[in-house]
Amino acid sequence: MILPVMPEIIHESPATASVRQHLCAIRQSLEKACRDIDEQIRVLDQSSFTGSQAATEAPETRSLFEIPPSSFQPEIMQLESIEPETTIVMAASEPSVIDPQLEQATLEELNQALSRAFVQMSSRAQW
Repeated sequence: MILPVMPEIIHESPATASVRQHLCAIRQSLEKACRDIDEQIRVLDQSSFTGSQAATEAPETRSLFEIPPSSFQPEIMQLESIEPETTIVMAASEPSVIDPQLEQATLEELNQALSRAFVQMSSRAQW
């Protein structure tokens, strides 16, 4: 896997120094983990040819961070005061008149759908 090149940090400050230290600690831990994985692969490759008991034994568990990571606390940047957005609330409009036949048809359709759903649910339930 090819990772992109990170830009160079030109001005080092106490905050960037702590970030650098944290990143170096992570890199050391990852390098150690890679060496451990390479060793485990080598042992598995050797044991598969010799048929030794090492292949059937559970590998010992190791911590990924042999070197405990530093207590990294990123610098909290103070945000400039942000003024709240203006909100416009419009008055509600009067409800429109619904055609009585459309209202009745909608209610009948809703009633039929609810009846079918109730029949399906009651046929599944163990009373």
